[in-house]
Amino acid sequence: MSWEKLLTRYLRSLSLEKGFSNNTVFSYENDLKRYLGFLGSRKIATVDRITSLTIQDYAELLAELGLSNATVARNFSTIRGFHKFLIEEGETKA
Repeated sequence: MSWEKLLTRYLRSLSLEKGFSNNTVFSYENDLKRYLGFLGSRKIATVDRITSLTIQDYAELLAELGLSNATVARNFSTIRGFHKFLIEEGETKA
C-alpha cells in the first residue's frame, strides 16, 4: 500500500478513533509528510526497508533544518505512533 494511503488511514484513525483535534491531526500530518518525503527521497517504498540508519539520517536532517529539540521530539513521537499503527494494522511486523 502506498505511503499516501497509509497516511490517510492513520490520520483518519487519529481523528475518528482517538478523537484528536483538527489542529493536532494537522500537526501530525505535517510531521509525517516531511518524514514520508524523506523516505521517498531515499527510495524507501515499504516500512520493512526502514533501518536504524534511516532514522539516524532523518534525525540529522531535522537538526540541519534548525528545529527545536521540542519539535524534533514531537516529530519522533509522531513517527513512533505511525509505526505502531502500521504494526497494529498488519502492514509490518516491526
